[in-house]
Amino acid sequence: MGKEIYFTLKKGTVLTESEIAMLETASTNPPEYDEENPEIDPIHTPELYSSLVNAVGERNRRIAKRMA
Repeated sequence: MGKEIYFTLKKGTVLTESEIAMLETASTNPPEYDEENPEIDPIHTPELYSSLVNAVGERNRRIAKRMA
């Protein structure tokens, strides 16, 4: 497994050319699924998909409250 890299971008942040290239390369990599990161498919795993949709909705509500 590759090294995980996290970025926190703040408004006005200017990325370097190497950072932009790294993000573009990462965006073309296919997702890697395993037992800790299963593929979530509404047809084959409806319970998991429903849980994800609920979690995303809850996260979005919390973010919206902070932004208000």
